[in-house]
Amino acid sequence: MELYHLAEQYFHEHGDLLVPGDYVCYGKRLGRWIGTQRAAGKGKRGQLTESQIRRLEAIGMSWDPVEERWQAMYQLAKEYYDVHQMLNIPSNYVTDTGVRLGQWIARQRKCYKNYLAGKAGGGVGTITRERIDLLNKLDMIWDGTGNTAKTSFPEKALFFYLRKYFPDMEKLSHRREPGVELDLYIPSVRTAIEYDGLKWHRDKLEQDEEKGRICERSGIRLIRLREPGLPRISRCVFAVELEDFGDRAFEAAIAELFHYLKISEFDVDIARDRRAILETYRNFTARAWDRAYQELYGYYREHGTLSVPADLLSSDGINLAWWLYTQRGAYQDNELTALQIKKLESLGISWAPFEERWEYMYDLAAAYVRQHGDLMIPHDYITDQQERLGGWLARQRELYRRKELEPRRIRRLEQLGIQWEPKKMRQRRYLEAARAYQKAEGSLEVPFNYITKDGLRLGEWLAAQRKRYRAGRLDGQMIQELEGLGIRWEPYSSRWEEMFLLAQAYYEKHGDLCVPYDYVTGKDDALGRWIVCQRRKSRGTAAGKRLTEEQKEKLDAIGMVWDPYTEKWMKKYRAAEKFYQAEGHLKVPADFITEDGTKLGMWLASQRQAMRGNPNYLMNPERKRRLDAIGMDWSLKRTSPNARRRA
Repeated sequence: MELYHLAEQYFHEHGDLLVPGDYVCYGKRLGRWIGTQRAAGKGKRGQLTESQIRRLEAIGMSWDPVEERWQAMYQLAKEYYDVHQMLNIPSNYVTDTGVRLGQWIARQRKCYKNYLAGKAGGGVGTITRERIDLLNKLDMIWDGTGNTAKTSFPEKALFFYLRKYFPDMEKLSHRREPGVELDLYIPSVRTAIEYDGLKWHRDKLEQDEEKGRICERSGIRLIRLREPGLPRISRCVFAVELEDFGDRAFEAAIAELFHYLKISEFDVDIARDRRAILETYRNFTARAWDRAYQELYGYYREHGTLSVPADLLSSDGINLAWWLYTQRGAYQDNELTALQIKKLESLGISWAPFEERWEYMYDLAAAYVRQHGDLMIPHDYITDQQERLGGWLARQRELYRRKELEPRRIRRLEQLGIQWEPKKMRQRRYLEAARAYQKAEGSLEVPFNYITKDGLRLGEWLAAQRKRYRAGRLDGQMIQELEGLGIRWEPYSSRWEEMFLLAQAYYEKHGDLCVPYDYVTGKDDALGRWIVCQRRKSRGTAAGKRLTEEQKEKLDAIGMVWDPYTEKWMKKYRAAEKFYQAEGHLKVPADFITEDGTKLGMWLASQRQAMRGNPNYLMNPERKRRLDAIGMDWSLKRTSPNARRRA
């Protein structure tokens, strides 16, 4: 229960129970304990009761945190895909909430290469067939070395030659019927032509087959031209397999396609027509660009903004938010005409929204400095504008440590007084507070719960330094500084005496030392926890030194109960013994309560349940012997006082 309360506190502070394995709280290895509970929940080590499982789940217990993290990242990838209709995410891409989605996508690609190579492993270095299938549903680009999102030259060539015979041919967005993207679609003959390149379709057989099934259900003839090396496909009305990757093989494939479409007269020459192919496609896309721009312009006129909803479609089925995103990429690649740039800028487009976002957050940081005088912002700090400024600054520090932050941004943040290593700055502040306390009080005997006027928990900090010192992990410079202030690395003897006096006062007032675990004195001393700690020290199960004989004798003198659970059982047993001596039996109703308030009937019922194997109650030979001696009837069953009796 002590560790559960620490876990509950962690959940309230962090919003989850994803506790690092080496995390320590108040001297307790909370991270290791959480791991033990997960193992017990899976039946690997130990076991948990249903009540314990429910209590852990109520504070956000994740029984499989690795899978949960993967699914959380997959949802972010899905949200990205829903907007951009592709997963060509740069490796340095970071979401608005600071999640490194680009790195995660890159890791999945690396895991996939290991999967193909037959390498096995656990944790973040592995991927399963189920995860591969989930990512393929988002059109995952497993080879991120090339820009596979652009239209290939063979598709442009097919468009050039086929459009002469089918002027209504178009590209079909997956937002329109039948719900899948088609490279080339001819509405007049309900025919679709797909060019399957090796690089893009190598691992997409199931997706390609599914597209064929959708076309079949929609009454669309699907024709495929497939490069060498791809597996055979069945869900299409006609498939042409290219002999090699040269122009001659491609021209032969186009001729075979034309024969199937019953086009008898045609003239195909890739080398001769290359410039015309590119120009025709450029003109077609320019007209498509103007149609999309016209709809974007209408949205801007109505709403006064380019913050387009992620699901807004044009009349052609184009996702306008995705289209706007592609224009920024085209601008960076110098693929827009001067007129197109002018048109978009007349609507106030931001060519670098991430840069603008950085500037906006920087202005919030500058405002914080003007108000508070520094940038020592808590990680979870949120501004009045609901911006996570603390997390943003932490991200800048991380980029700085990885040498990925631009020099210009480094200089600007340093002008605001940013501390690149706030932990070291925090240590210096606490050291100065310790120095001030020693000067005022003459020692460093600081109560554990002592807080300075400016909110520094000096007592807790000193306790942490002592713990690091005992573990051999305290910096030599810090040891020298603290010893110069006269720190005692083992202050617990005097502290023990202070707590003993509080325990003695409790005994004199209450007549026993049955102190509740969460009992705190008027001066905020956790006496209940201290009593529990003494019991553990007497058994050798607590961290630190065991109790001395002198300390044990002093506690015995004020009625220390070393085994409170046995003492509680004996108290109930004495009530049962008294009843037996008076009445000569123990056949009492389940709701029977003695004059002093002991629920004797319920307790006796629980002992019978213990004999029947109920794990919630303890029964041992000594307890059975004692109960047998006072006439315990083990065959009785607990019944409700209101239960009906048969005639």
